[in-house]
Amino acid sequence: MVTKLEQSLVAAAEVGNMTKVNAIIDKLTQAQKEQITTEGYGLTLRYITEYTQTHPYNGANTIRNFMDKVGDYVDIRDIDVTLQTLSDFHNVKGVDAITDFLTAEQKEALSTWGDLGRTLTNLVEITEVDGDQAAAAVRDYMSKLGAYIGDTMAIDFALQTLSDFHNVKGVDAITDFLTAEQKEALSTWGDLGRTLTNLVEITEVDGDQAAAAVRDYMSKLGAYIGDTMAIDF
Repeated sequence: MVTKLEQSLVAAAEVGNMTKVNAIIDKLTQAQKEQITTEGYGLTLRYITEYTQTHPYNGANTIRNFMDKVGDYVDIRDIDVTLQTLSDFHNVKGVDAITDFLTAEQKEALSTWGDLGRTLTNLVEITEVDGDQAAAAVRDYMSKLGAYIGDTMAIDFALQTLSDFHNVKGVDAITDFLTAEQKEALSTWGDLGRTLTNLVEITEVDGDQAAAAVRDYMSKLGAYIGDTMAIDF
């Protein structure tokens, strides 16, 4: 049964009344939180996410408050859609507001039912306009969810894209958090050699930076590069 409280929460989110959404969330008792349906929480989160398209800062702050207070009650599919949408909008604060409050159980569920790789590649795209912001966003995301990304192709794409733009900090933000299993998968399905050659190209403008980037990359993934031609290049 949908309560009047749930109806009010969803309605406020739908019309973009974040003041009312926050006021309701802030005053929920434990019993009231449990009375609101999973669908109600999901709709509320989706409406807030839509609001971020025109009000990114205020929307992200509301998402943070929402996840802090009732994030445990949200269906994993709604969390996954929200992560993808926010990263599509390049709303780094919004993505951070979700990932800061995910439980271990939710992370495990996302690794099975979600598309964490798409969120990663969306964040990587920010490097086209702001390399430092992209690197910081990727580092934060990988530190929380990197180990749960099962999409090797997404990780490989992210490495290639960041290295294409010579975003050394971005590449480092990914390689710092790769698991042994992910490295093994990249050696089979990825193109680690291309990322290496992209980093080497930095030597045309900054030899010291290129050397440091290559050393760091090889120390983590060198043993997994099967492309002898790339190493020879």
